[in-house]
Amino acid sequence: MYDESVLFVDLNNFAHYPTIPVGSMVAVLRGAGFDVRLFSPLSIGVSGFQRQKQARIGGHMADHFRFWSAMTHSGMIRTARGRLRQALTPRSDDTRKRIIAGFAEALADEPDVVLVSAYTMYYEVVGDIAELCAERGIPLIVGGAYFNEPSIARQFLTLEGVSAIVAGEVEACLADLVAAAAVGAPLDGFPGVSTSSDALNPAACPLLPLENLPIPDYTDFPWQAYSTRIIPLMTSRGCKWGACQFCSDVTTVMGRTFRSQKLERAIEEVGTLAERHQARHLVFHDLKLNSDLQVWHGLIDALPGLVKDAVWTCAVHAGAEKDNGLCKDALKAARAAGLARMTTGLESGSQKVLKAMGKGTDVGRIADFCRDASEAGISVRLTVIVGFPGETISDLRETAHFLQANGAHIERVMVNRFSVMMGTPIAARLKQDPARFPDFALDEPDLTEGVIPHRNAVTRETGYYRALFSVLRAAHKINRQPLRASAQSFEGVM
Repeated sequence: MYDESVLFVDLNNFAHYPTIPVGSMVAVLRGAGFDVRLFSPLSIGVSGFQRQKQARIGGHMADHFRFWSAMTHSGMIRTARGRLRQALTPRSDDTRKRIIAGFAEALADEPDVVLVSAYTMYYEVVGDIAELCAERGIPLIVGGAYFNEPSIARQFLTLEGVSAIVAGEVEACLADLVAAAAVGAPLDGFPGVSTSSDALNPAACPLLPLENLPIPDYTDFPWQAYSTRIIPLMTSRGCKWGACQFCSDVTTVMGRTFRSQKLERAIEEVGTLAERHQARHLVFHDLKLNSDLQVWHGLIDALPGLVKDAVWTCAVHAGAEKDNGLCKDALKAARAAGLARMTTGLESGSQKVLKAMGKGTDVGRIADFCRDASEAGISVRLTVIVGFPGETISDLRETAHFLQANGAHIERVMVNRFSVMMGTPIAARLKQDPARFPDFALDEPDLTEGVIPHRNAVTRETGYYRALFSVLRAAHKINRQPLRASAQSFEGVM
């Protein structure tokens, strides 16, 4: 057992509830005897980010401008948009100063080691943290979802004061790693740990079995800052489908290989956390909760007896396989067990585009799912991607038509502009075989966002923006609706 002190900094303040990987690592360290304290910017009044909420009247005009300014070929407009976006993100000077002031106060207790979990956009904030740690001679270890991307790991390793970068799932060796850091021992022999930008180590392997991990410890998260007491859960890591060309979730830390907890352990975790934190609202963060049908159906059966008046949400894959767990009876049973909201990826109303994306879904099957879930009393949320390589004006019109035809069964639609996320299959294809994608031009990678900016020549075609705006108008009409009462607690949260 160890007795060193650790300050864990959680910079993932996008959620309005605890961060699962941080809670998991805190549990590992406390189980090994470490004295762990948690610092979250939310605890000092830095606001969490609002997710999609009910659209305002006329809000589609702002959406039109946002998409046009992002997709235009005008360098001046794209630059101006980037500066405005920076001013509204956690990298703004005011937010950065508040985070560092809060961290400095937490650092006054002189921990033996500082751990930071961060998104790539926090590069400058991590640099400030590293400077303070260097001044005090405190080792600093940094990790996050994207640090298995070599270029990003190298960038963070250039920050003076960063002792090591971790990539992959390091829970199995985390206690020994932190203990070694505390006494100044070499760190680059641990799986997934790199100390030099010139000699990166590969990411740590996916963990098996998941039952070896302790139940996450959310005790010290800033519960007072959350509008609703929501318990985040993850019964599996990775996605059983895992073939979508655009998806960065299946290439970052915990998504690389599909693994599921046994049903008994999943049930234990739900019951333990709900009782520990006296909460009945649950968010399942599995990339697709129906990836393991035994766990999916088992949770539906068990939840009414586990959590009184449970209210929960999840994401699913409405796949084209014969049994995807989303038949009418299963959806009715899930609603009876407290399922209030479901998210699935439509991405496109064009079957041609879905095939190119590797989605493994069928447009008609998704329409049936939307209708069946809505009729079962479940709030349906879809995601849509516009601008995927090969998508035409005709494809955009098909997406608009899908939303118009099925809008009565959908309560929220998140329309996203296609991004070339670093490390994804489509990013590799665009770089390796550019002749296959003549409409696409890639710029230099943006390491602060983990994306490769691009320009798509299709947007220059006559009628393109008319078709795009028809998608946005259809989505806006759907998003103007209030969520049904049972799902209101997840408005703007998930």
